[in-house]
Amino acid sequence: MSSDDINLFTALSVFIRNAPRHIDRIIDAAEMEDMPRVEELAAKLSVCSDMAQLAGFVERAKDIIVAARERKPAVVRNLADGLKQAFEQMINFIDQTAVEQRLELEETSGAII
Repeated sequence: MSSDDINLFTALSVFIRNAPRHIDRIIDAAEMEDMPRVEELAAKLSVCSDMAQLAGFVERAKDIIVAARERKPAVVRNLADGLKQAFEQMINFIDQTAVEQRLELEETSGAII
């Protein structure tokens, strides 16, 4: 495993750990119509997403920043809800892929992992 792989793995781990909290806080801040806080949290999410090389999440975070600057809390909430769903779909896909790989490894090695 190269150092680039390790760095990407670390960035993905940080993203997976922090993204749900940032998204929930964005939704909370939007409900309180605290657009500067929304913008701050979305910027953090954008950086975290960019480091993990998740362009789709970066773009969605930027869309949230734009909506916050335009003072559109309902749009922010909708975008953040969509981002939360996308995150959950990504995690479900990762979980399913891991299970499939584990089963495949067990079949090929004859061992139970």
